[in-house]
Parts: sequence; structure tokens; C-alpha cells
Amino acid sequence: MTLALDRPAKRAAAWRLSRYVLVQTLRPLSAGLGVILVGLLMERVLRLLELMSGRTGDLDQILQMAMHLVPHYLGLALPAAFFFGLLLVVTRLDSNTELDAMSNAGLSLYEIVRPLIGLGVLFALVSILLFGYLQPYSRYAYRAILHAVTNGEWDGTVTEGVFTDVGNGFTMSADSVDITGTHLKGVFIRQIDGVTETVTTARNAELRASKEANRLVLQLHQGLRLRIEDRKTTDKIAFATLTLDRSFPADAAPFRARGNNDRELTLTELHAGWNNPAVPHDQRTEFRAEFHQRLVRAATLPLLPFLGFAVGKAAKRNRRAFGYLVGGFVLLLYHHIIQLGQSLAETGNISPYVSLWLPAVLFGAFCLWAFERTNSTTEGSPFNAVMRYLEQMIDAGATRFHLKREPA
Repeated sequence: MTLALDRPAKRAAAWRLSRYVLVQTLRPLSAGLGVILVGLLMERVLRLLELMSGRTGDLDQILQMAMHLVPHYLGLALPAAFFFGLLLVVTRLDSNTELDAMSNAGLSLYEIVRPLIGLGVLFALVSILLFGYLQPYSRYAYRAILHAVTNGEWDGTVTEGVFTDVGNGFTMSADSVDITGTHLKGVFIRQIDGVTETVTTARNAELRASKEANRLVLQLHQGLRLRIEDRKTTDKIAFATLTLDRSFPADAAPFRARGNNDRELTLTELHAGWNNPAVPHDQRTEFRAEFHQRLVRAATLPLLPFLGFAVGKAAKRNRRAFGYLVGGFVLLLYHHIIQLGQSLAETGNISPYVSLWLPAVLFGAFCLWAFERTNSTTEGSPFNAVMRYLEQMIDAGATRFHLKREPA
């Protein structure tokens, strides 16, 4: 039974519905976005800690680099968090028969999905801001700090149990270091000079480093020195005392100017670069491909509500996990198609309108078709067949291994 509402009542109901749907969507979206963003940043922070363990960078520099990566990771996490937030809301509304109640009130799926499309348009603008203008500067700042840390001055200290890159192919570590940092025990040194590798070990050593003269003076006691060429030991010397005197870089070379990579350019700079005849042809095609790739990814976001409804309606009849699996597969496949399209556009042999925008149009048409079929046909979502097939596979596997599956 469908309830007939007059126009003002229907408008009021639609406004309340839009607010309700947006609130229900933003909660899981915000949580998912936070979890994905923190996970990506923590993974990068751990890699930075490992990279800088033998260098002079401090925790503040690591945090600065992590903060400069926020626009990049936020742009990556936004589509996934948006889609899975949509999927969660649709399956929840459908499972609680709220969608049926809305339909009985005279509201179509198009009216229900309308505020989510608006949210997708907003996120598309955010994506353009992130990838088009913020990320180029933040990526460059990240690389500038990393360059300063990895190529900066070595302060003459050795951290216990950590391999320290002194520079010029000289790496050393010590099992123990006294409080002054000058007396070492269990010393290991690796020197690379062209194709020759020299490995030196010593029971103990004294270290002196002079920043003024850019010299490292290391006196080793009771050790062994191996010279290796072409993976074969060519010389082996045991010594009672050995003094190493080697220069090390005290000043980092200035970092290059921004724009060496097309990902460090804003959309405006990319557009200007690809239309500049003075720029080499290969670089112009890269600029053009990067420009269109960023816009294509942003343009995809308003289409996700249509796909989310189609997948979510099908997931209700089976298992919600199947919905996440199928939806994630579709998004991952589309992501790789866009990556391939960008690579083809960079060659200059294929227009980005063919390699990038054509797949985006086909993806949009597929999302709209799936939503329309979900909304207007008795068979419902086209993903129902996929869900049934996955469920049959699970049942077959459970039967084969004598497992009892809980009903959906």
C-alpha cells in the first residue's frame, strides 16, 4: 500500500529523508576514512622510522613528512570510504525495511539517492582540490625533507645496534657504544668503492669525527678485514690495530626545484605545460595524461551512489560481506583500467579521451544501468546473480569439507 502525499508534504518528507540519509552515510564514511587514513600513514611512518634509524633525522621531521602525505592518502582513501559507507547504509536501510517504507510513502530510489549524488559532487570538488592543487606542493615538501635527511650532515655519532650511513659508500654499526659515543665494541664496517667491497670487523674501536675538516678517524683494535671483488674474497687481513681516516659529507646539496615530476605540478601548471611548444613532446604527453587522469578520478565519485545502491540491494538477500567483495573488485578493476589508460595516453599514441574518458563513460553507464534495473525491474539488482553464485560456491565448499554454514 502506497501512501499519497500532497506536494508540500512530499517536499518536507524528501528534505527530512535527505538529511537522514546523509547523516546515516557520513557516520560510517567518517569512521572508514579515519581508519584508512591512519592505517596508510602508520605504514609510511614505520617505513620512515626504518629509513632514518641510522641517520640524524629526528621524530619531528618524520611527523612533518607524514603530515605532508595527508593530502595524497586522503585523496586515495576518499573514494573507498565513500563507497563502502554507501554500501553499509544501503544494506542497513534495506535490511530494516526502511527502503520499503520510503517507497510506500511515494519516494523513488532516485529521490533517495539524490542527496548522495550531491555528496559525491562535493567529494569530486574536494578530490580536485587535493590531487589538483594541494598534493603537488605537499609531495614536493615531503621529498625535500627526505632529501635533507638522507643527504644531510652526519653528526659523528653512532647509534648502538643500528647501521649508520656515513656517506660515500661507508656504512658502520656497533654492538655497544659508551655514553660519550667515542668508544665502540663489536664494530662492523662496510665500504664500497666501485666494484670493490671491503668488510671490516673489530672487537673495539675509538671514534673521532671532525666537522671542520669533514674527516672521520676511526681506530680499530683486534679485527679482521676482507676485500671482496666480484663476490669473491681477494684479500684477508687480521690486524691488531687499524686506523681509518675517511671524509664524509657535512653539507647537503640543495634540493631541486619543484616540477621535476608531473605529479608535482598543479592542474593549472599541467594544462599550461602541455600547451607549451617549448616543452619536449614526450613531457607534454605526460602532462596531458596526468591532467586528464586526475579529472577522471574526480568525475567518478558522483557515480558511486548508483553503484552502491545496486550492490547494496543485492547484498541484503545474501551476505553483506559479498557486497564488500564484489564492490571492492569492481572499484579495483576500474582503478587498474584508469592506470592502464594513463600509461597508454603517456605514449602519445592514444588520446586521453579514448584511453581515460571512454572507460569513465562506460563505467558511468554501467552504474546507471545497474541502478535503473534495481529500481524498475522485478528481477532487482543485476548483482543478485553474482551474489547467488558466490553463495553457491561457499555452500559447495562447506559441503565438500563437511562444514555447516550459518544461514544468511
